[in-house]
Amino acid sequence: MEAFTMKRRYLPNCTISELFFNDSFVCHTIEQPWRSNEPFQSCVPPGIYKLLPISTPNHKDSFILLNHNLGVGLNEGDAPRYACLIHVANFPHEVQGCIGPGIELHPNTWGVSRSKDAMLKLRQLYDNTTDWILDIKL
Repeated sequence: MEAFTMKRRYLPNCTISELFFNDSFVCHTIEQPWRSNEPFQSCVPPGIYKLLPISTPNHKDSFILLNHNLGVGLNEGDAPRYACLIHVANFPHEVQGCIGPGIELHPNTWGVSRSKDAMLKLRQLYDNTTDWILDIKL
């Protein structure tokens, strides 16, 4: 089993994290601020998630987070939160309960930059032959 780990900072306007793979820094991430786990409004709750590749009509070549014990599922009706993705996004308003990766923190506002490059980096690390998890720490 392979694991990505996210270390978070909760801020009033957003949640910023650093993403690691085997203790090596991969990229930064941006999410909505914590809003009591409100679907499509709040950052993803901390915990350990199964991580799977997925392509949706709006977000090609993304990853989905799954943990039914934390109330995060695949489709509407599966769990209170669903379709929590890691997808290309640079600013908190571009993620609705999802995670946007970026190579750098944005220099002028709350966000990340070079999100497409970060997604490419994540896809290159991901290997479909093993089980993957994402451990989101407080």
